[in-house]
Amino acid sequence: MLYDGIQLLDSSTASNLTIESGATLPTTGNNLGELFFKTGDSLYVYNGTTWEKVGGGASVELAGQSTYVQFNDDGVLGASSSFTFDKVSGKLKATSFEGSGSSLTALNGSNITTGTVPTARLGSGTADATTYLRGDGTWATVSAGAAGAAGSNTQIQYNNNGSFAGSSTFTFNSTTGLVTASSLSANSITSNTVKLGNAANAAVSGAMIYGSNGASNFHIDSGATLFLNYYSGSGGVVFGNAAGGSSGASVSTSGVITATSFSGVGTNLTSLNASNLASGTVPTARLGSGTANSTTYLRGDGTWATVSSGGASTSTANTWTAAQRGNVSTLTYGTTVTPNFDASNNFTIALTGNMTLANPSGTVTPGQSGVIVVTQDATGNRTISSWGTSYVAVGGVKPVLSTAPLATDIISYYVISSTKILVSIGNAIS
Repeated sequence: MLYDGIQLLDSSTASNLTIESGATLPTTGNNLGELFFKTGDSLYVYNGTTWEKVGGGASVELAGQSTYVQFNDDGVLGASSSFTFDKVSGKLKATSFEGSGSSLTALNGSNITTGTVPTARLGSGTADATTYLRGDGTWATVSAGAAGAAGSNTQIQYNNNGSFAGSSTFTFNSTTGLVTASSLSANSITSNTVKLGNAANAAVSGAMIYGSNGASNFHIDSGATLFLNYYSGSGGVVFGNAAGGSSGASVSTSGVITATSFSGVGTNLTSLNASNLASGTVPTARLGSGTANSTTYLRGDGTWATVSSGGASTSTANTWTAAQRGNVSTLTYGTTVTPNFDASNNFTIALTGNMTLANPSGTVTPGQSGVIVVTQDATGNRTISSWGTSYVAVGGVKPVLSTAPLATDIISYYVISSTKILVSIGNAIS
């Protein structure tokens, strides 16, 4: 086949082209007179000696199908159905993209499925706990005339033709929890009516009446102190000094108040029946005195105390038929060391520098005694540079440590009082 002066050979045809021995083909100048051979998607040119693929270099086969983007796959061309380019629409498609998206435009906000949009991307101004995003894209405070509180402090808010409104006759005291209103009415309360304000009975004018027959039911006089009393003869309950009741400084009753549930503080309730506890856990502080923890148990005398092995009592004389050993607590070295007298009687510490022996922590009780075994490191010359104010010694001279490397001293102590601990030392124990 001849195309624009170029001889093309197509492998799909049965015809062949024979070049006579000694004949040559020009190989320069706009490909005129050159011989090309096409097979599949590859095009080869005859350079007078061999067939050479158009584009130079070795023969390269494209990977995948049409529109597949080519990439280096371990030294050869690779392709994937998830990575394509449509030359008509100009769209490059992939399962996901990674890297900076600062140059991407026309992003669709509906496609955001994770993360949180920064406030700076929502509007201008300062976004904090006092501002809200306005319809014009500005972070701004909300004025009282828009959605803020109306009226004066403590006034309860209500809808007044689409705007917040308040009234001096409808308030809430956050300290006392008291709601005040000039009047309040409701229906369908056990076939009666609740009223706040002028009562039907002149004797309780300005009171709250529960029920429909005035003074024979439930009253709270305006400004009166509360006093709970059974109102004999009427079947009602009276608060305050309304008709049939009597005033007082506290709330009391000679009868039984029954309700499905009660809510509020019960610190002044008495004669509570522990058998009626149906939920919750009684705090350990309500069960007994002392410290309740993983090492103590509630004793019969109402005290949280440790239990001696075998049931022996620490308040009576005991005869031991086997050796008894106290726990030795290891103190961690620091420039200041504080033994915990609640943890053990006996202690041990390895010095790697000078230390201050501080007053013990825990319960310092007269009669406690024990030892502190002090060992020098390989350097030696470590000292107790300072003692806590509770430590005393015979003659006023505090113990001095041996300074030889790896030397071991034993400091003995006896608690005289909570602020006085007698100490002595056995040096260079070997």
